Amino acid sequence: ESIELSDVYPNPSSGFMSVRYDLPKEMDVTIEVYNVLGQEVKLLFQGKQFAGANHLISWNGETNNGEPAPSGIYFIMLRTKQANAAKRILLLRQ
Repeated sequence: ESIELSDVYPNPSSGFMSVRYDLPKEMDVTIEVYNVLGQEVKLLFQGKQFAGANHLISWNGETNNGEPAPSGIYFIMLRTKQANAAKRILLLRQ
């Protein structure tokens, strides 16, 4: 039983991207975007999620302040009490 972040698309992205993830059972989940310095850029979701495959969450490329995040490398982090999973993403502003 493990959590998994699967597809991130589009990656790289110019602003909007979606992430699919799977959960083996119902659990409390936190999904955040971090920059390469380990600073939280955006809290995407925090709460209880049901078990199943193909959960989908999106990031519009904005920070918690509503500002556009600058171009760069970011990490989508899915955290639970049981495990963590992360995916590297590339944001390319035009």
